[in-house]
Amino acid sequence: MDPKTSRCSFLKLVDLHHPTKLEISNDFAKLLWGEQFPYGDRINIFAADNLWIVEIEKYGLGPVLGDGFDEVVKDSGLQKNDYLLFNSLGPST
Repeated sequence: MDPKTSRCSFLKLVDLHHPTKLEISNDFAKLLWGEQFPYGDRINIFAADNLWIVEIEKYGLGPVLGDGFDEVVKDSGLQKNDYLLFNSLGPST
């Protein structure tokens, strides 16, 4: 968490070729949403001049970026061993 802005962030390694889902760190998710994750809600992902709308889904024990994440991968050219940096821009819990 950035102490100057109270915004959450996390770094994620893309460990698959052409992932269709991406696990969200439980610590990051809890900082944003508390104990109640917003499964089924959609979030906005921004990068440069691009905007994607991606659904928060439950997968295994926690939240993942699901429906719509494949567009992020395709449009941005993400590949295995790339890193993604996520920063929250809106209010958290």
